[in-house]
Amino acid sequence: MEQCRGIVVASAVFGNFDEINEPKNISEYSKQTVCFLMFVDEETEKYLRSSGRLGASKKIGLWRIIVARNLPYTDARRSGK
Repeated sequence: MEQCRGIVVASAVFGNFDEINEPKNISEYSKQTVCFLMFVDEETEKYLRSSGRLGASKKIGLWRIIVARNLPYTDARRSGK
């Protein structure tokens, strides 16, 4: 996040409910200076790894995947808020 230059785009997928889509129409400058952070729960991480979409780099396209652990709720909809 040292290279964010003050701009962060963040989203979350909990409960393996949504697909992670690549941001569109992003300039080369933004690709190098904006941080794209995607928070996922362990269930979603497991699916992404088993489907081959998430590897050791912990990135899917521009999204840097961050796994949220020990969530306060068992309901993914509540944890995602």
